[in-house]
Amino acid sequence: DVKISKDSSKLLYRKERELYVYYLQKSYPSKNPGEIDLVGRFGSKIKEASWFSYNNHHIFLNLKDNLEIIELDGRDKRNSFNIENNIDKFKYNNEDKSVYFIKDDKLEKIVLIEEK
Repeated sequence: DVKISKDSSKLLYRKERELYVYYLQKSYPSKNPGEIDLVGRFGSKIKEASWFSYNNHHIFLNLKDNLEIIELDGRDKRNSFNIENNIDKFKYNNEDKSVYFIKDDKLEKIVLIEEK
């Protein structure tokens, strides 16, 4: 399962419990082409992973049926945030800056960035 970032500068790929980014071009934060970054090693299986294509500096993941977002900047400690619990699947839509997910057999939506 490999996904390219919207700006075509990075590849996201995963193993069962590990998440990696392969840099295709020089990228923030100070990554060079060909570098591989272990974003995280998790105690449970990664069900899904996807780019937050608004800025390509964050990744959505489904861990233990929880929707989380994690930053790529690992210079100190990588920040992560739980968005929603008990989900089945999710999809980020860059057009309306929202994440859609299935919870309790219903389609739900969270707007992540409000346009002014």
